[in-house]
Parts: sequence; structure tokens; C-alpha cells
Amino acid sequence: MLGANFLLEWVLPSRSPVATTLVSDLQAVGRPWAAAFRAGDVTSSVLLAVLAAWGLRTGDRGRRWRAGLLAVLASAAGTAAAALVPETCTPVPGAAPCPFDAGAAAHEVASVLAVGGALAGALLLWLAERSRRPGEPSAVRRGRVHLATALLAAASGAVVLAGRYADLPHLLGWPQRVQILVLSAWCVAIGRSVAARDGEKHALRTIDARRAQEQDPVP
Repeated sequence: MLGANFLLEWVLPSRSPVATTLVSDLQAVGRPWAAAFRAGDVTSSVLLAVLAAWGLRTGDRGRRWRAGLLAVLASAAGTAAAALVPETCTPVPGAAPCPFDAGAAAHEVASVLAVGGALAGALLLWLAERSRRPGEPSAVRRGRVHLATALLAAASGAVVLAGRYADLPHLLGWPQRVQILVLSAWCVAIGRSVAARDGEKHALRTIDARRAQEQDPVP
């Protein structure tokens, strides 16, 4: 749950108004505990990248599976980049808007990559689970979790976009935090999908080894 490290704000002495504050504002230069929030995002990104890399080594050559994990890797890279290139200005109601400089543009691109990669990854992994073993109960359950993640994250992201571009700041904070919680919990579903394929790989290796012994018995 390192990706949902914004929850720590509830126990810190200084808190921002949740409804109108984006999570990236907590990591802005000069904010209290910004370095801790950034470190949490970078650490969670590294762990997610390791999980995706493990999935790519399970031996499953399905295009949807591999594309989904590559999208997860892109999401991890975007999350880490957004933390390493934090905002230098946070918007204040009634004050002049923050300048959109090169740093702000880089942070925005990284954030889009993080969320877009996660949404694409969830949809592709859902399709991969559907096509690998149609009708298998465990695969169906995992696929439903991937699909639900994509739908919930997309819906909450749409509310955040509406809040930003329709100048409705009260629609920013809570929907974005819901989205982050959903994507953080989704990492468990990724792990279950990867573990299932890794288990199948080892089971096939065991079967092949036994067949080889039967065909060529030791005298």
C-alpha cells in the first residue's frame, strides 16, 4: 500500500483540505513531509516493476498478457518520474494560477503515463485472463477484478478531469484518492495472476521431467 501513502497525512500534524487537494500537491517542493511521500511512490513503483518483470518471465507468450505487463511497467515508470519531478507550485484558491513551465509539463506527462498505463494494463490483463482458460473459475475471478479496476479507476479519473477543467475544485481530492486506492489494491490482483502463471510453469516443468524419466529410465 505504499502507493496509497497519502493516508499518512491523516496522522500528521499539518493536513490539507482533502476535497480540493491533489495527492501530487503533497509532494510539491517545500511541502512538509514531501520527501517521505515521494519516497513512498518511488518505492512502490520499484516493487510494481519487479512484479511486472516477474510476470514477463513466467513463460506466457500471450500478446495480451505481455502487453498488459508492459503497460504496468510504463505505469510504474510514470509514477516514479512524477515523484522525482515534483511540482514546484501548488494552486491556492483566490491566488494567481501556477505557471506551466517545463517542470510542470514533465510532471503532467509522467502522471498521465502512470494512470494511462495502469488503465491499459488492467484492461489487457482482463483480456488475457479471459482468453487463457475460458470458464476456469479462478481465471474468471481474476479477470473480473482487473476489469472492475479499470472501470472504477476510469470513472474516478473522469471526475477528476471534470473538476480540473470545469473549475470545480471540490471534485479533485476525493475521486483521485479513490482512484489511487483502487489501483493500489489492484497490485494484489496482478500478483495473483502472475503467481498463477508461475505455478503453471513449474507444474509443466515437473510433468516434463517425469515424462523424460519415464522415457529414459535409469538402469
